[in-house]
Amino acid sequence: MKIEDIVQLLENVYKYNISELSIKSENEKVIIKNGTDDKVVDTVRVVTEKTEGESKNKSDEENIIKSPLVGRFYAAPSVGSDNYVKVGDKVEEGQTLAIIEAMKLMNEIKSEYSGTVKSILVENEELVEYGQPLFVLV
Repeated sequence: MKIEDIVQLLENVYKYNISELSIKSENEKVIIKNGTDDKVVDTVRVVTEKTEGESKNKSDEENIIKSPLVGRFYAAPSVGSDNYVKVGDKVEEGQTLAIIEAMKLMNEIKSEYSGTVKSILVENEELVEYGQPLFVLV
């Protein structure tokens, strides 16, 4: 799904005060939740998942997770919480790795691959660009 499509969905979620919207296509699923979090007021979470039947991971190959949007990178769900992942952690396809905040929207970054975190290429609270590499998995 294109970013423009997601933005249009977000605008409609706000406009019509929809609490949750889930859209599933042949190869991806988008979930938009509008409401409040325990510690953050007025949040919207956008989760985009690949729904392919098989993992894209190939053994001994590096896989790079890139930023799908411009925003501020957060390694943990809230201040004082443990990071979602650290170097050496084993992750599964679809597992949350971080959050990128863009225009007060909290976007979960999910792993596109199963593997082990080889490196984290950005620091917590760093501004990231569209397409910027965030994680390397092996």
